[in-house]
Amino acid sequence: MTRRLLKVFLAFCGVATVVYVMLVMLTASYPSRIALINNSDDIHVYRLSVGDTVAKNRKSRQAKKPELKTPRRGKEKSVQRVAEFSRHSAAADNFVKDDGTELNTPKRGEKTSQPRGAAQTPNSSAADSTITNSVRYLVFVCDGRRSCGGWGDRQRGLVGVYLLAHVTGRRFAMVMTRPCDVINHYVPHLVAWNVPVKVLQAAGLTSNLSLDDVDSRQRLTARLRVMDFNAVYPQTVVYIRTNAEYWLGIRASKLYTPVLPDWARGSRARYFAAGWTRLTAPSPSLQARLDRFLDRIDFDRRTRPLVCAHVRVGHSANFKRETAVRCNITTLPVLWDFLQPWVTNGSDVFLATDSYEVRNLTRHRFGARMLDTGEEIVHVDGRSTAVQDVCHGFQSALLDQLILTRCDVLVTSHSIFSQRAAYLRGRSDNLYSFLKGKITRYFI
Repeated sequence: MTRRLLKVFLAFCGVATVVYVMLVMLTASYPSRIALINNSDDIHVYRLSVGDTVAKNRKSRQAKKPELKTPRRGKEKSVQRVAEFSRHSAAADNFVKDDGTELNTPKRGEKTSQPRGAAQTPNSSAADSTITNSVRYLVFVCDGRRSCGGWGDRQRGLVGVYLLAHVTGRRFAMVMTRPCDVINHYVPHLVAWNVPVKVLQAAGLTSNLSLDDVDSRQRLTARLRVMDFNAVYPQTVVYIRTNAEYWLGIRASKLYTPVLPDWARGSRARYFAAGWTRLTAPSPSLQARLDRFLDRIDFDRRTRPLVCAHVRVGHSANFKRETAVRCNITTLPVLWDFLQPWVTNGSDVFLATDSYEVRNLTRHRFGARMLDTGEEIVHVDGRSTAVQDVCHGFQSALLDQLILTRCDVLVTSHSIFSQRAAYLRGRSDNLYSFLKGKITRYFI
């Protein structure tokens, strides 16, 4: 009886041993599964044994993180690509509004706001590690998509963007096609800002961003005091539409002050004039028109000072879209009386204005002593009435400003247009401001 029980026990053990060995062999030959488990810190790659589940792994991970193991040979590259894609997708969910705040990625099929004449590609991820071109661009944009202000606004904005490009190590470019391409009137001087559109498109194909900072009450300017621009906006190509004075924020930044160029130190007038002349020079056609005007008044052989005034009216018959009245026409006699002593002594008065009525009234007062370009009056942001040749009219406004920079006596108006002319003129002697019916000294 004892021997029989022993034989049964040994037989059972033998069968159990065989079953155990078979199970072990089956387990060893079964392929492992690879799963990506996204925790709050990072994306990790794990091997899951037979019988384990993602749910069980998540529960055990709360108590103790499982040991990180290496995936099978041949799967390493694909797993790394999946992990990188996941990280980039998380970063790609954030875009920037015109006020600098973040918003969700546009849904597929939605339109994105790219500047006309620039890269016509959707905004994309800020974390694209596949970009091999180390050149990053900062592009000042003024196209037909929306207003970017008058000529003085644009000058202020584009010089600010150029300074921002300088301190952030980016290459500056400009796309200004409203109301026509600026290259017809101003050409690059010391800075090659006319980067071909195809170059910008290629550079920003997978990493570009558009910021709209027009009339934003200096929101980005204030942020530049404390922010690292490239850390917040790491895209390869960043387009900015702005009329803000970024110089104010940049010079107050502890990060950017050490790399502030010499030409941007000192007064605002000195900074702007230096930045503008580094960027631009009059085109041959604009320079030719300036030379013709100066020859007409015998500028180089003048024996009397050239006296100039700018009168910015704002809302008028030819600028009906303007909402604000900058200068009340009833106050013009104050300006005329101020200019009269120079006229009496034989000087001519050059007048730049946005109003035909002001032009006609001033000519009636001073007769042949009153000078102007004789061209149609336009607002460069398209607020004027119909003009036969908008590009020619645009250049006429730029010609007015260039003449103001040559004046011996200059009276500015409530306008950035003549303010920037005063900056480019470069001195405070015989410089005045006509504002609210009063004329006062103006110092830059």
